[in-house]
Amino acid sequence: MIDPILLRALNAVKPELRPDASVLELLLPDGTGFADDEWELGSWKGTVARPRKETLKFGKIAHPEMRDAAKVIILARRRKRGIGPNHARYYLAAARALGDVLGARPLSGLTSGDLHRAGAKLLVKSRNYLTILAAMTGELRRLYGIAVDYKAPKTAAARHGTRGTDEGRSAKLIPDAVLMDLLALLPREDIPDDDRLLLSAIPLNLACGWRVGELVTLPADCLFRDEGQGSNLRQ
Repeated sequence: MIDPILLRALNAVKPELRPDASVLELLLPDGTGFADDEWELGSWKGTVARPRKETLKFGKIAHPEMRDAAKVIILARRRKRGIGPNHARYYLAAARALGDVLGARPLSGLTSGDLHRAGAKLLVKSRNYLTILAAMTGELRRLYGIAVDYKAPKTAAARHGTRGTDEGRSAKLIPDAVLMDLLALLPREDIPDDDRLLLSAIPLNLACGWRVGELVTLPADCLFRDEGQGSNLRQ
């Protein structure tokens, strides 16, 4: 007989996307019922010589609807993605934060503002929780039809490279004054040959836009066009 608590929880899911209750029951950890507020996840970890006890404590989610939704979503992600105890704990933490910001309001009353407030709570723990919050938001929208959206913010903006900022790229460049001082050393005759060899690479790099490394690795017959004429870069 299917757990009536599970059937009640699935009634809130959109009919066309409602998972089969019997399938979800098979996904439950060994010895656990859907209505239980503590799930021992030892059977989700596979064969381990000395397994560590892993318990999901759904009683931490104060909001009853969110608690049921968290259980359904974790089982659905277990079925679709094969998530284990670690990811399940992240989903539980996200659901707990959402339940706290919902307060006495129904699950259907969840707003984008609630998501950002929950994100602020989770950010104190780790940025990894924000990725799971975004995934959980997607499941709430897909399964429950709640019109909310949340994208985890980027952890840090790139300062260098093609996606970097102009300020970051500028900070990485050798200052013009330093380059001018190095170029001014070239005519001097008292510089050792080894140092002169290294110095001579600087004007070559400048002329090639600091891409001399790319230039020397081009094929021998590589051509470029200059005013409609083909020329060999090796010549």
